[in-house]
Amino acid sequence: MINLNDIPTSNGSSEAPTLMPDGTIARAYMIFTSDGDTQMPEFSQSHVFRKSQNTSAIWLPLELTVMGGQFDRRKVWHNLFVHGDAVDDDGVSKARKVGLQTMRDIINSAYSLSRNDVTPEAQAKRNIPSVDVLDGIEVCVVIGVEKGTNGYADKNKVKAFIGPDSSDYIAGGAVGVGPNPSGVIAPATAPMPQAVQSAMAAQAPQQAGGVTPAWAQK
Repeated sequence: MINLNDIPTSNGSSEAPTLMPDGTIARAYMIFTSDGDTQMPEFSQSHVFRKSQNTSAIWLPLELTVMGGQFDRRKVWHNLFVHGDAVDDDGVSKARKVGLQTMRDIINSAYSLSRNDVTPEAQAKRNIPSVDVLDGIEVCVVIGVEKGTNGYADKNKVKAFIGPDSSDYIAGGAVGVGPNPSGVIAPATAPMPQAVQSAMAAQAPQQAGGVTPAWAQK
């Protein structure tokens, strides 16, 4: 038996922190959460994905921590879907197509690459050996607010990963977090993960949640 009657009552507030405003732009440090249980050899040899018990949806759960500004160290979670029931006219999973585009946006954001940059250097950075290189990467995101349903409170969400093509982009090493900051911040070069460097060298002389989004269900 554990008697909790004599435990001092905490003086701290039990209220949930105020949500970051919709449209907040932030530089964030992104990691994989530790609750992956599914392997997708096409993307990784590790069990970093999760699979729905009710559909064919498979996603990569991500945790992002804001770096600097008034929301420093605040966290937001994102599910990067790579498979789902819905398919396009060619029979390809819509979730896979969107997931691959999101991965490209993440790389562009991390390394300050324009979406139209097709130089050999840019293409090499986008040619990743596996999704594992995204674990521990630094990105710029637009944060939104998702309305709560079924009794759950509203929560922050990642609306988009943005790169230097956006005037709101915050580059690596830059300071500034807030709703729609003005002005263009000059891009800085983010360090390339060792895994990417190794792959390039070898080719030289290649929230929890899990709710399937509507577009992946139809």
